[in-house]
Amino acid sequence: MDNNQDFKMNLLITASYYVWWFFLGNFYFALLNLPLMVLILGLGTGILVSPSVWFIALCCIPLGPSITSLMGAMGKVVVDKDVHLTKQLFKTYKNSFKQSTIIWSVMLAILTTLYVDAAYFSAKGNVLAYLFYIVLVYVLVLSLYSLSIISGFYLKTSKIVGVAFGYSFTHFKVTMINVLTLIAAAYIFTSFTSYSVLFLSSIFCYCLMHNNQPILKDIKERLENAA
Repeated sequence: MDNNQDFKMNLLITASYYVWWFFLGNFYFALLNLPLMVLILGLGTGILVSPSVWFIALCCIPLGPSITSLMGAMGKVVVDKDVHLTKQLFKTYKNSFKQSTIIWSVMLAILTTLYVDAAYFSAKGNVLAYLFYIVLVYVLVLSLYSLSIISGFYLKTSKIVGVAFGYSFTHFKVTMINVLTLIAAAYIFTSFTSYSVLFLSSIFCYCLMHNNQPILKDIKERLENAA
């Protein structure tokens, strides 16, 4: 009986830690994405009506370093089952800010262009729209691969996307799981409330880092063997 009670108590304590880490991660994510928060608030209250796609993209630029830093913190939770979240998150944010911003900004420009093209062909009823949407999803997955790599390793900026591109095919199962994770997140975002992007961000990054562990472990082993 005592062992059963101890197990339940340990389970409750562990769950409370995870709830706290997810809550704190969501708070910092929202704090680091004030432009996006203002945009969502403006759209929700009707103050902003039909902003341009490129304006929305501009507001999304801070997503790059903030997702990277949250991935860094959630990666520690996945691997170590423990983390000093505030310290780890802002350490990753500081160390990866320049690199993650550069790569994300380029990817964001590509994503926005693909979306504009897809919307154009979709409005005309052209089947090419589906092709653009498929490429858009792949580029988004490639972006998240790149940011997860940046969150844990230092590689030259010119090599990161290439490494991510290679792993997206050699670890195709992981890629498909990430696609399903993106679809689930998109469903929640569109079906419930746009504010969900700010409150489910920690769980989303946790899932991605959990999915990407085979890739991240392989990179770590390769770097150790090369040293």
